[in-house]
Parts: sequence; structure tokens; C-alpha cells
Amino acid sequence: MIFRENSINDFFNSKAFALLMALAMIVISYLDCTIWQDRLSISNSHGIFFPSLAQGFSNITLSVTANCICILIVSVMLVALNKTFNFIRSVTWVYASVFMMLNASNPITSGMLYSGTIISLAVAIIAFAMFASFEQRRSQRNVFTAFAMIATLSMFQYAFLYLLPVVALGFMLMKVMNLRSTLAMIIGIITPFWIVLGLQLANFSDFALPSYESFWTELQRPQMHINIIGMVLIALLTIGLVCANLLHIITYKLQVRAYNGFFVYLAVFTSLMLAIDYRNAFNYLPVLHLCLGVQFAHFFTTNTHTRRYIAVIVLLLLSVALRVANHIF
Repeated sequence: MIFRENSINDFFNSKAFALLMALAMIVISYLDCTIWQDRLSISNSHGIFFPSLAQGFSNITLSVTANCICILIVSVMLVALNKTFNFIRSVTWVYASVFMMLNASNPITSGMLYSGTIISLAVAIIAFAMFASFEQRRSQRNVFTAFAMIATLSMFQYAFLYLLPVVALGFMLMKVMNLRSTLAMIIGIITPFWIVLGLQLANFSDFALPSYESFWTELQRPQMHINIIGMVLIALLTIGLVCANLLHIITYKLQVRAYNGFFVYLAVFTSLMLAIDYRNAFNYLPVLHLCLGVQFAHFFTTNTHTRRYIAVIVLLLLSVALRVANHIF
């Protein structure tokens, strides 16, 4: 019996389960793409100067394909990130599986390409640059690149701006924020705006911030009540696992604690932005899925209980329930 349960745990921890989740996500995305083709009005917003990058895809099939490719790239990058920096003290694919599973649970995150998927891809790229900078004296280039990327993308989607304090705190954890790095951060933020305004690609008159609508107005949009329930459940589960995993993380060496500290900051700030910027909440959802994937991987690999596979089954059932609820209600 114990051998069978360990085999189930190994399956959920394996590449095979991750491939199964990838296949399920792709199939679900294409099956529903015509049903949810009008959701750009729900999930996409503007940036500081320009419309969302995702609006450049007019073909639905092409947009769904691009979104699936981005999700798969982020999943592979998560695996590569852990293999390179070993922030989860075990070889596992479960965080990639959970990330794809949760994205498949929502018709917006698994449908046409939108800013939320691009934000999660940017986070994965920045994490590589950040982790490689740990206690490196000459890390100004990575600092500049990370903040220049955020500043540039914020012109197309203002939700990227919340990454500025998260990434700044992350680089502080990497112990690289000296005077030169601080200057690199400031120059990285200023340079993209300087170039765009200097080349007159945009003017100060184009500057736009998000408009405000009451929470109850937002609640009247299609399927919003179901999605809000799902977001709250995922946010609470993420924060709960963060608190539970901290007991294990604090026993790791300084470098690994710094890596995981970034994901803790990211989870907290993303959960806060879901509540504060509720009109644009969908754009933060894939990053929250990423955070839950990382925290779930910590829980799954550090927990020695032979029936820990039940947690994966519960999460899978929750994902299916959220997906089905979006069609019923």
C-alpha cells in the first residue's frame, strides 16, 4: 500500500504529469477559444502611453497559440530556474504542472494572449537575471536590464508597474544594491521613457492612468463573481502555503533563502494588487498561479506524508470546478 502511494506521489512529481497538464491546457484552450473571443474587453487594458501588446493579435487561433506557447515557455523556465539555482531542494516538475493546471482552470488565462501571460513571462526572465546576480559586485547590467524591461512594458500595460518595488526588494535580497546598482535602477526606469518621448513616439498628452469603477460595477461583468471567488481561493491558498513553507525556508542557507524571499515578496504584492486593482485583476492572475506553483512545490517536496498526493488531487478538482463553473453560471 505504501509503495503504491509513493508511486502516485512520484507520478505527480514527474515530467509525465507535467506533459499531461500541458496537453490538457492546450486542448481546453482551443476548445473554448471561440466562446471567449470577446473577453479582451474584460482582461486587457492600456499602458501609460500605448494600448496593450496583446491587441496586436486579431486572429483568435493565432492569439490562443501564442498564449499557450508563452505559458509553456514559463513552465519550462521554472524548471530550468530550479535546476540552475536549486531554490526548491528537490528535483520536481510539480510547480510547472500546477502553473499550467491553474491557467487551464480559467478561460481567460488559458485563452487568447493577454497582458497577464506576458507579465508572468517577464517575471520568469527577470528571476534568472536576479538570481544570477547574487552577491555579484558587477551586477549593474542585470539591474538595468530588469528595470528597463519593466519600464518599457509598463508603457503597454500599467500593471507592470507593481513589479518595480518587488524587483527592487528582490535585488536587495541578492545583496547587490549599492550606489552603482541604485543608479542603474534609476537609469533603467528613465531610459525607455526618455527614448520614447525623445523620438516623439508618444507625447505627454498620451499619458493615461487606469479609470476607476466601483467593485459592484465590476461584479456585473460576465462570470466575474465566479472568477473573484476563484481568485480569492487561490490567493488565500498561496499566502497560507507561504506561511507554512517559511518554517522550512528559514533553515536553508542564505543564498537559497534570498531566492525564495523574492517569491514570497512576489506572492504578497500580487495578492495585494488583486484586491487594490480589481478592475485589472486578471492581469495579475498568471503571476499568482506561478507563485502558488512554487509554494506548492515546496510543500509537496518537503512534506514526507505518504498521502500528500491528495493535495494535488484536491487542487486538480478545484481547477476543474472553477472551469466548469465559468460555463454554468
